[in-house]
Amino acid sequence: MTGPPDGAVTQVLDSALGTNPVSIPKGATARFYVVIGDVNMNSPIGGTKVSYQVSSTKAAVKAAGADTLLDTSVGGPVTLAFDVTNNSAAADPSTTTSVTAKISYSSSCGSADYYFNYINTVTLQ
Repeated sequence: MTGPPDGAVTQVLDSALGTNPVSIPKGATARFYVVIGDVNMNSPIGGTKVSYQVSSTKAAVKAAGADTLLDTSVGGPVTLAFDVTNNSAAADPSTTTSVTAKISYSSSCGSADYYFNYINTVTLQ
């Protein structure tokens, strides 16, 4: 049985699968990952939707794969990749942005949206 995403298992990670500060130069892209699992470390139920958000208008985010998960018999949490691009103009000062994964979970018990933020600073240089 698969339950909703659990905060102890589900997290947003940097390209090194850690939570270090990330700096993205102008015009560059940084890879992030979201690991999604329930309290028993099961993968999400088929039909779970995943989307990504950034708080800065100077950044753009793009999923590197599917945004709706298929049902699977593979054990363990699922790891998905997504990219954040710094679209700042050359004269723009450095700024920070939040990076968030939104997981829309639905089952016979109900539906809910879960939000998981990258826990360190993301700087658009």
